[in-house]
Amino acid sequence: MMTKNNTPQMASKRYDGEIDLLGLLQVLWKGKWVIVITTLLFTISGLLYVLLKPAPMPVYKSEATVIMTGARSLVYSGALADISRPAKSYDQKELPLAILQSRPFIDNFIQSYDLAVPLMAGKKWNESEQHLEIDPALYDVKSKQWLSNGQFSSVPSSNILYGKFKDQLTVVGKRGSDIVTLSIVNVSPIMAKQWLDRLIIMLNLEIKQKAVSNIQANIAYLQGKIAKTPDVRMKEVYYSLMGEQADNLMFAEVQNEFSLSVISPPFRPDMAEPVNQKRTLIIMLSMFLGMILGVFIVTLSFFFTKKNDSVF
Repeated sequence: MMTKNNTPQMASKRYDGEIDLLGLLQVLWKGKWVIVITTLLFTISGLLYVLLKPAPMPVYKSEATVIMTGARSLVYSGALADISRPAKSYDQKELPLAILQSRPFIDNFIQSYDLAVPLMAGKKWNESEQHLEIDPALYDVKSKQWLSNGQFSSVPSSNILYGKFKDQLTVVGKRGSDIVTLSIVNVSPIMAKQWLDRLIIMLNLEIKQKAVSNIQANIAYLQGKIAKTPDVRMKEVYYSLMGEQADNLMFAEVQNEFSLSVISPPFRPDMAEPVNQKRTLIIMLSMFLGMILGVFIVTLSFFFTKKNDSVF
């Protein structure tokens, strides 16, 4: 009996809920002009904000996809102190990425290519004349002097240069994967690509030189051991290890992409696609917020009206 008695009540509740939902939809339709006007107001506000606010200086991003091949420069810790221990290779991912983002490497990169001025004072890329415009408030091109508040200033410190470059460099890799995406943003699309090209080349060369230096030290160490050891069997062991090191040295010297193998090379960004121009996104978000606010106002009005009707 209870089941039979409750069934009509439950159905009535479901029916009432459906009526309320239909009523809400009807209220939204009746209040459509409120929603439309609110959406228009927010959209116009977003458009005015975009038009009146000075646009940020456009910057462009060049990307490259590389795979960490791992340095095959096999080294023995402690200059082959434990000759019975097998050789170990550099870490396939951590070593290149650690060097890439290290202060000594970035400082050396900036100095090697004389990037202080374009890095700190680059203002805008002149596409028609194909040159980088320098901010006259920061650097006097004629006198080649740095400026601060209109007065001559000292060269930016290595800490400032390092921080500025790190802000423009992005390294993205997935855990457990040897594939890494490198990117550089710059006010110049040409320099963004050029710097990334040079960065990959210099990083490969840096790791290659470290590997060659370690291998040569190992060979010199083994040669010394051979000269001092009268034991014939030990000499055979040392000669065998020297053969392995010679193979590694030959491999290192002939490889250009020693640690980073380029899958997708750096590209020149399109001048029409700066990465920091989000005007369309701002307008779309303004329109969306206006629509949400309009729906909220109409819905809130509906519930308040329904509550007041139920009281009276």
